[in-house]
Amino acid sequence: GDVYKRQGITEEERVAVRLCEGLPASFVRAGHDTGWRDRISDVICLQKELPEERLRLVLLHEMEHIRLHHTWYKTIIVAVLTAFYWWNPVLWLAYRLTCRDMELACDEAVLEKLEPLERREYARTLVELGSGRHMWGNLTSFGECDAALRVRRAAAWKRWGETRTGLSALSLIHI
Repeated sequence: GDVYKRQGITEEERVAVRLCEGLPASFVRAGHDTGWRDRISDVICLQKELPEERLRLVLLHEMEHIRLHHTWYKTIIVAVLTAFYWWNPVLWLAYRLTCRDMELACDEAVLEKLEPLERREYARTLVELGSGRHMWGNLTSFGECDAALRVRRAAAWKRWGETRTGLSALSLIHI
């Protein structure tokens, strides 16, 4: 409970966090926790075995999925694909790439909030937990989708402003 409060998760957010033993990957799912009256809209399931610092980093990542409404997007996409286009491998590939982009967006948002040493720990966490396995359906999983790409991006990450400053100076030279 203390870790969640430090990360700013409050009752108003309607998020439940569950620590689960033996979970292959932490993930977020849309829906209630104990029943429709519990007023919970998302449940984050975390690996109980994670050390506190890694737990914090994974929790930050999963909260970004909720903030960006990824669980709902994935639910809608899977429902449409399954109902109408289950036979089309190109659309399933597009779905997989969409999931990868969702993971990259969450990584980017988390890296923006972290200090340099924490960014290194985040990249290490991706290496250790990023299995490259894809979790189908409307779950968003920390270890999902192209772990090697995510680690390379995290290791080479720079704040947007740092890159933009160099580009701005370069554009002034041409004026």
